[in-house]
Amino acid sequence: MVSRVSAASPTWTQLPRADAKEDTLQATFVAWPTRARSQMFGVPDWLERLTVEPVAQKQRTSYGYTFQPDIEFVDAGLRYVLELKYGVKYEPLALAEVLHHAAWLRRHEAAEASHVVPVVVSQFSSWLRLAVDEYLRGQVRLVEVDILKHGSSELYMFDAPLASWSPWEAPDWLIELTGGKEAAALLRWHYVAETSSWFGMRENHRTRPIIIDEPYVWLHRHDDGTMLVWEGHAPQLGERSRTAGSGCDLTSTGTYYLSASTGTGRATPGPTWLARVSTERVAPPR
Repeated sequence: MVSRVSAASPTWTQLPRADAKEDTLQATFVAWPTRARSQMFGVPDWLERLTVEPVAQKQRTSYGYTFQPDIEFVDAGLRYVLELKYGVKYEPLALAEVLHHAAWLRRHEAAEASHVVPVVVSQFSSWLRLAVDEYLRGQVRLVEVDILKHGSSELYMFDAPLASWSPWEAPDWLIELTGGKEAAALLRWHYVAETSSWFGMRENHRTRPIIIDEPYVWLHRHDDGTMLVWEGHAPQLGERSRTAGSGCDLTSTGTYYLSASTGTGRATPGPTWLARVSTERVAPPR
């Protein structure tokens, strides 16, 4: 059985941030031990291993104010404090909130778990990426997620943008997906162990750029061969996200395809997304 991506593969779109509410994400983490794993791609390995119920939500009374963390997990002596943001703005505020919550809990509830791990879960935010990378790498875990829609169905696509990656040769399943070694060699492949994901780009990068400012494809694959593929063009320095585009219709929103396993024994050769990204020439910033 092999996977295939073709023009007939269903495309998925991001749930508009103006329509998506934080409680959608909240509900996902409240039910984390019983989550629908088949609907989630790229979950970081440390988050995947959490099987405990989240701590019951409660307000804490501090010095002249109260607060309530969005999600807390206590597991094996660690307390994970998650600050969730899914909306049209205010993502950078999550950093101040999660640092405060972690510091308070470390001081006043150390008996339950003396080591606190602050986690920000949001959409893409260059503010958060740059701040955490520059000053808080190793102290704060940054997780990005997009909620995708196709009809009445939903998928979750996770990323750990500060996780390390390694340039790798394309695996056999990817060679089959792209239609052979020659097609797979059009891009340079990079593997992110933390999220079991692959990035295909025109050049090799020993380390992952904080902002990928060139066209690329991004793949997450489940053990059963089901795969979520993204192709797009991130905004370059000087571009606004809403205007970032290219001559091949690659945008900063990107296009998402869901590839399902097939019993035909043959891969669909030369998927269009591979050729489009490999030959794309990015327009200069506007």
